[in-house]
Amino acid sequence: MTALGQIRAAEDQPAHSDTRADEQQPGGTAAAWYLIFVLTLAYTCSFVDRQVLNLLVGPIKADFGLDDTRLSLLQGLAFTSAYIIMSPVFGRIADVGSRKGVLVFGIALWSIGTSACGLARSYWQLFAARFGVGGAEACLTPAAWSIIADAFPARMIPRAFSVYMMGPYLGGGLALIFGGLLLQGAQGGACLRCPCWVR
Repeated sequence: MTALGQIRAAEDQPAHSDTRADEQQPGGTAAAWYLIFVLTLAYTCSFVDRQVLNLLVGPIKADFGLDDTRLSLLQGLAFTSAYIIMSPVFGRIADVGSRKGVLVFGIALWSIGTSACGLARSYWQLFAARFGVGGAEACLTPAAWSIIADAFPARMIPRAFSVYMMGPYLGGGLALIFGGLLLQGAQGGACLRCPCWVR
């Protein structure tokens, strides 16, 4: 056997062994798929929360008297800066602590932040609330990815992630649908208390 043939044989052997071992692993359990459903739902809600503000640009500008620069800071800097700062923090906590605890804490915190956005009565209150939402939503990705990787055998991880990664697209679509309904209802007087119209 030539040297090239030996190299190819050495490369092929672990691959076949891994394949056989992987085929012997059981598929994802019902509990694992339920976990995927819950995490995908959380991911979807996080993107609804991120995108719906973009539909309220006009009313927010009018209500708070904002120029384009301040509005862009609210849409971009307030959220993304907190997300960037907190992502490695939550990643580290998920490495050494309870991943479930990270998720529960983060989801509770961004829910509070979202409520605070609706109650904001000034630009800086809204900015601070969006900053809090961005930082809290950074908890989801590191904890969820780690949990999914442990819940499924290696051969099923791509399938599990393919379902989980539907979240952003579902969330973006739902934000347009429900955000539009909210906007229409508030403008028509159907919403008794809605952010940006009632101060």
